[in-house]
Amino acid sequence: AAVAVDPDLLRRAEAEASVLQGSEARLAARLLGLPGDPQRTDAAAAPPVHVVPVRANGRPRALLMLAGELPAEDDLHRELHDLADRLAVMLVASDRERALHQRAVLDSLTGLLNRAGLIEAIDRHLAAADEGGFVLAYIDLDGFKTVNDSRGHPVGDALLCEVARALRALAPADTPVARPGGDEFMLLLPPDREGADALARAVCRRLAEPFVIGGQTLRIGASIGLVRSPEDARTRVELMRRADLAMYAAKSDGRARHAWFDAGMDDRATERAWLQSELPVAIARDELVLHFQPRVAAGSRRLASVEALVRWQHPQRGLIPPMQFVPLAEETGQVEALGRWVLEAACRQQRQWRDAGVAVPRIAVNVSALQLASPGFADEVLAMLRRHGLQAA
Repeated sequence: AAVAVDPDLLRRAEAEASVLQGSEARLAARLLGLPGDPQRTDAAAAPPVHVVPVRANGRPRALLMLAGELPAEDDLHRELHDLADRLAVMLVASDRERALHQRAVLDSLTGLLNRAGLIEAIDRHLAAADEGGFVLAYIDLDGFKTVNDSRGHPVGDALLCEVARALRALAPADTPVARPGGDEFMLLLPPDREGADALARAVCRRLAEPFVIGGQTLRIGASIGLVRSPEDARTRVELMRRADLAMYAAKSDGRARHAWFDAGMDDRATERAWLQSELPVAIARDELVLHFQPRVAAGSRRLASVEALVRWQHPQRGLIPPMQFVPLAEETGQVEALGRWVLEAACRQQRQWRDAGVAVPRIAVNVSALQLASPGFADEVLAMLRRHGLQAA
């Protein structure tokens, strides 16, 4: 006995158990691997084949076939049907397991691999070390948040589905394409640097074209980070982290482009993480200092004002310039605390100058857009001025 799947035989026997004779028996015999002369067309060329359909979830899925004369005993017939029932139960269980696995590894919105599916795919590629490695492409959509916030989540979801279709169309056949979350996509590409470059450029060009959804024309872009295995990383965690670093390098270079990971990105990421963790400590410990740049009236050559410029005097690393930590403060939500410290220090210094008889007409302080947008910013500034006995210029 054997289980075989064949469309013609399924249609022949899907209604009920039957016995195949003649040409159908010869076809079934070949499926079963039985010896015989394919040139013979007489009934003796193949034994009769008894067929019992195996149904799962209400439809025929396979055929249980037994070649040869079947004794008339009811017990043998019953055993054949019982075997078909057991096979049906196994198929239903297999379908259920496959469906559960699909739900676990596929993104419900786009049908691409989700994060779990991506992890499985990367691990499979890493395990196949003898195949020459691969390229991991990390794609982040530029401008998607603006579309999602302004047009609504249904439009944003539809746009993500269009992006998924575009990536499937551009990627080579059998390329794992994933949406691990949000507006991020990943592709596992062959280990061909020129091919990966060409695909990344094609993706940037395609995603820069307008998308029309529900009568609305939407424009986004893509920044792409590329990392190679095993040259750049040998573990999944390092591959994903370094692809992320390369993607942010592409964004920093102007967006709508791709960048390959290089070792310097790791150093910059380490430095960034150190600055991010140390800046709140510096603010709390008064490690920041103000330098004042005078502004002189051209005609009278008299002091018109001074501009307060913040610096970071680290106890071990010395003076850290503002370009290294002010943009980071804006990105990480620490700029309000930093700006508050600068305003307070500038007011305190002006009070000290006035008490010492030093005439400084005005102090100019740079303020971030986030501070200006804060509802309590004006009241906070007025409170500082009152605390130091000063008036706004």
